[in-house]
Amino acid sequence: MSHLAEDAAMQSIMKQVDSDPFKLLACQWKSDEFKTPDEVTPQAREHAKMLCYALLYGMGENRLAAELKIKPFEAAATRRDFLDRFPSMAMWIDREVKSCTENRHVQTLNGRIRWMDDIRNEEDSGALAADQRAAVNSVCQGSAADMMKFAMIGIDRRLKRDFGDRPPCACLLQIHDELLFEVDPGRMREAVVAIQEEMENAWPGLAVPLKVTFKAGGY
Repeated sequence: MSHLAEDAAMQSIMKQVDSDPFKLLACQWKSDEFKTPDEVTPQAREHAKMLCYALLYGMGENRLAAELKIKPFEAAATRRDFLDRFPSMAMWIDREVKSCTENRHVQTLNGRIRWMDDIRNEEDSGALAADQRAAVNSVCQGSAADMMKFAMIGIDRRLKRDFGDRPPCACLLQIHDELLFEVDPGRMREAVVAIQEEMENAWPGLAVPLKVTFKAGGY
């Protein structure tokens, strides 16, 4: 989302891969209240996190209010305050909706198209609003899906290139932004190096790094 919106402040946060991005986000958003990320309260962190998802999913005031456990008018004010601090985000959302309205479709970073049948439907405000929300969400999540598929293809090619018919691991399952592998315990490092390099470099030119973390366990 920070790459698509070209928001320098948010990109700077996402480049600090070893820090908590939502604490950093809350600290920038509420800079008059918090001087360092360590001062950020759990509630402020959760609000920053939820506002990011609200923008991504196009949450209305009532839904956002329910998530933040505040009143709808407070949720609307909170959203405005957040976008005032990160104005490129609001501009990006408006840009995507306008482009979709003009073209009747949206495009992911890889050029995949999703048509929006109700983006000009002024007779059904509910359907129109749903397509406006989907326009923003589809670009972001569709692009993330592109990256995951490129990562999976890259891993498969890397394993065949480096290990031939004796790869140290095999991909069993994709779960959203996670991949599950079966790995030869004695070749864990070989597997991790190959997987990490391919996943973190799945989309060259991205404005923010793709940080990959691993967890290992038995049956």
